[in-house]
Amino acid sequence: MRVALLFILIFLFELCLSQVQNKTEIYSRVSENDYWGYVDNRTKEIKIPLGKYKFMNPQDQENMILAKKDDKEGYIDINDNILIPFIYNDLSVFSDNGLAIAQIKDKFGAINRKGEVVIPFIYDRLNYFYKSGLAVIIKNGKYGFVDKTGKEIVSPIYNSVDQSMNDSILFVKNKEKWAIFNNEGKQLTDYIFDNHAEEVIVKPKNSFGNGTTYFIDGSMKLSKNGKIGFLDKNLKEVLEFGKYDNILIFNQKGLAIVEDKSKYGIINSKGQIVLDIIYDSISNDGFYGNKLETYVIKKEGKLKLLSKDLISISGDKWLKSINFREAVVENDQYILLFEVEDFNKKKGILTSDGRELVKIENEDVFLVNENKIAVIKKNKKIYLFNIIQKTLSNTEFTNYYHSTDEGFIILKKNKLFGVVDTLGITKIPPIYGAIEAVYNRQNNFIVKKNKKFGIIDINQKIIVPIEYSSISNWVEYGPKEHIVTKNGLSGLITREGQISIPCIYKDFSYANGYFFVSRRGKFGAVDKLNNQLIPFEYDELKFNWSDFYFNYENKPITIAVIKKGERMLIDLKNNIIKTNLSQEEWDKFGLY
Repeated sequence: MRVALLFILIFLFELCLSQVQNKTEIYSRVSENDYWGYVDNRTKEIKIPLGKYKFMNPQDQENMILAKKDDKEGYIDINDNILIPFIYNDLSVFSDNGLAIAQIKDKFGAINRKGEVVIPFIYDRLNYFYKSGLAVIIKNGKYGFVDKTGKEIVSPIYNSVDQSMNDSILFVKNKEKWAIFNNEGKQLTDYIFDNHAEEVIVKPKNSFGNGTTYFIDGSMKLSKNGKIGFLDKNLKEVLEFGKYDNILIFNQKGLAIVEDKSKYGIINSKGQIVLDIIYDSISNDGFYGNKLETYVIKKEGKLKLLSKDLISISGDKWLKSINFREAVVENDQYILLFEVEDFNKKKGILTSDGRELVKIENEDVFLVNENKIAVIKKNKKIYLFNIIQKTLSNTEFTNYYHSTDEGFIILKKNKLFGVVDTLGITKIPPIYGAIEAVYNRQNNFIVKKNKKFGIIDINQKIIVPIEYSSISNWVEYGPKEHIVTKNGLSGLITREGQISIPCIYKDFSYANGYFFVSRRGKFGAVDKLNNQLIPFEYDELKFNWSDFYFNYENKPITIAVIKKGERMLIDLKNNIIKTNLSQEEWDKFGLY
């Protein structure tokens, strides 16, 4: 749960940074060779030159810039005036309470925007501040809490502590048991709990972001002497400890799944049974940090889908399988979708609000395009059902292939491929031996015809002639342009269809802007505009691809070459680094 919470905080922090950056876009950060600076976007004037700071944050809301210099961190302004001296081994951004957590040598504390020490540097660790205004401290291996004034609310003498983001109670562990404290440090219970309450991530309606709480529907789950029960916000029992073998946390409807003697049912927040405890299993998987208000019940190998009000979505019909496929947005609400199959192997789609979106009468059905389109197979024909527009189209195709990010569907008929839109209208007829959407340009398609490849757009306009024996699609560590091969020779074509490097080279390899190629039996390197980077004078050439992409120590990159029978090392500027390489040194190249 702490990991999930950390990701939430990181997301909110990055969002805040982006909002701040938008307000101060007259200045931009620049970087080169692991150094950072700032430039004025209006005048192009260098405000903070490169070569001084190893890192700089965007300006914050007070126009302060967190920077790193000579392995120390501090704050400057846009004119490179030092606001907080570079004396800290680690320094955070300022939180809403005006404090930045800092580290000097191996001790942690916190400072304000004036650089004044607010929390002394006496702690082995000081974590981020909760919404409650408290932060966890660690000292001599023991845990406690401190507030934004530096006052120890809970002294660091305990084995462990915890708190949710939204609640005003603390959990403190002494030896093997937990007690509950309030935010002022007052102990509210004895050390009687086996574990502290389960934290639940919640997403409030009509609000941005997530938060955490111990309380769902006003109660929190705890274990005492191995028995599970629930307390309300006044720490009174709402469900006595040990009544059931196990209880899942209450959802936002105030319902909880319970287990008793290996059978399952559902109770409400008053402890009343609302679904008999007779089922082999009951599940409601997680969705956006909450529990789904839709249940799958199982009895004697049969499944049924229940709504949030415990009404059967599948009617009287029991099902063989239920596959949760997340949700679509409809009328500003999340509607959960389920691919289902009955015992006659007929498939359909049900919604969490009780609708049979696609009748359970099909040979196959599944969702594509972020669950906006249902592909339906019936009587050996393919239908496309538009979830948003509620339209059903019969297509000419007989087999589904895959969808693109732009909403087009690649389908197959009689071993040939074509493209339709989400309404089933043919955009590219099924005349190609293969179709693949161009990465990040999914209105364009790599197509195969008569064993040759080319690129067309959705209107069938030819971007790259269908005359190449191969065409690359962009991958993470490759060029964004297309590497093409024709008559056994390779070249490069831009995504607009312009020849950048003609097909005149053999042994075509790419690494971070360098195309290592051979021509007329000699090896060298060119850039994507076919400018020579390393002359074609080598009989053999080898490099380590990983040196270009995973060179974390920023070591000079070298290339192993053979010229007139001599093995050598050269750099990327064709300077000779070493001659007379041994066989062992030579063999280290050409590796990943």
